[in-house]
Amino acid sequence: MAIITPTIRIFDRRLLVKDRTILTNVTGNEITTSGTASSPSEGVFLGAEFDQDNNRHVVPLGKLQDVLFFSCFRFKLWWIDQKMGNRGSEIPMETQFLLVEIKYGYDHL
Repeated sequence: MAIITPTIRIFDRRLLVKDRTILTNVTGNEITTSGTASSPSEGVFLGAEFDQDNNRHVVPLGKLQDVLFFSCFRFKLWWIDQKMGNRGSEIPMETQFLLVEIKYGYDHL
C-alpha cells in the first residue's frame, strides 16, 4: 500500500508545501485544516489552538523564508488593504489572508 503525503503539512517545526519550506520555527500550536473533508486538497486553513478563551490572541506562526507574499489586512473596522513584500516583518497586523509565491525549482505550487 502506498503512503500518500499531504501537499501542505507541518513537520519538524516547518510548514511545508510540496516539501518546500515556507515557514520555519513553527511553534506547535498551529493546525492545518483541509478545505475538503472527502479528499486531499491543494489548499489549507492555517489556524491555532489555545488553552484559554480570549477576545484576542497574538500568534507567532513562524519565520517566513525566501518567499514573496501578498497579504490583505484590515486597517479600519470596515476597510481592507493590500501589502506585498518578502520579509515576515513586513506582514501587517490584522492580516486576513496571505498568499506566497515560490519560484525556485518548481513551476508552480
